[in-house]
Amino acid sequence: MKLALTIGDPAGVGPELALQVLAKPLAGTSPILFACADLLHRVAATLDYEITAPIVSKESFLTNPPNGPAIIDLPVAGLDTLQAGAPSAVSGRAAYHWFTEGIDLTMAGHLDAVVTCPLSKEALHLGGHHYDGHTEILTERTGAERHAMMLTAPEITAALVTTHLPLAEVATRLSVARICEVTRLCAEALPLWGEEKKRTPKLAILGLNPHAGENGLFGNEEKEVIEPALKILRKEGFDLIGPLAADTAFLPSLREKVDGYIAMYHDQGLIPLKTLAFDEAVNVTLGLPIIRTSVDHGTAFNLAWQGKAQANSLYMACKVAHRLTTQKSKNRT
Repeated sequence: MKLALTIGDPAGVGPELALQVLAKPLAGTSPILFACADLLHRVAATLDYEITAPIVSKESFLTNPPNGPAIIDLPVAGLDTLQAGAPSAVSGRAAYHWFTEGIDLTMAGHLDAVVTCPLSKEALHLGGHHYDGHTEILTERTGAERHAMMLTAPEITAALVTTHLPLAEVATRLSVARICEVTRLCAEALPLWGEEKKRTPKLAILGLNPHAGENGLFGNEEKEVIEPALKILRKEGFDLIGPLAADTAFLPSLREKVDGYIAMYHDQGLIPLKTLAFDEAVNVTLGLPIIRTSVDHGTAFNLAWQGKAQANSLYMACKVAHRLTTQKSKNRT
């Protein structure tokens, strides 16, 4: 199984994480790195890593694809002066270029899934690409009509109704349709960690306000938006509980009973998830025509090119990509 492994922002920890996976791939996978070979050699020399995988041009990869791991050399002007540890216009341009190349070749059927290292939103903007992150680029590039961001680990899974928004805007962006869309997509993807999908997954739907609004005392979003969405979904056969007060929804006794959470905003779902499973959780973009997974952490500029970054989450991202791709193939047959 060939995985398009994009190295993210080259000034962050992505290059060294990708080189670790390239040197010791997950069983059953062949990582194909989308990057600039000269930059990878700089990182490898700094960290005393050895690059043994073949380096090929895009054209060579398409006409004579390698049998195992490889690097597709995609130079970007200005990378020769790039310094580790800070976002820049050139790092943003490079990350965008490698990512979109990985998407396009996977969409064309040359690779089986896309696995991404972290990029910097600031660097993207500095480089002239005004997106909030990977998800927005993916949905535009693939033409996906629906999407959701889900982070998952064996201990906990959470899908987000809204993602990278100021907290003050969250309530205005909630809708019955969006809650239904995210819940359906999450249920379709689960379970990821069990052997087979033998039952309808049980999902916990979080309220937006303290105490899930307490019957309108602390806000009306539960009554006006979330509960109507749950009514629709239950009629469709989904196994749901909620809306739940978020401050008690993640207690161990409840986590044992549910397969995943639907969070109304970014930190509501990701604070407990990263507390429980940091460096093990995987970011999955749901609803796309291709499989895409990612690490659950950021660029860690303060650790870049120092050999301190651990590739646990990237290996888990490769594992989930492998599992989802296998599951997708089974569903086709």
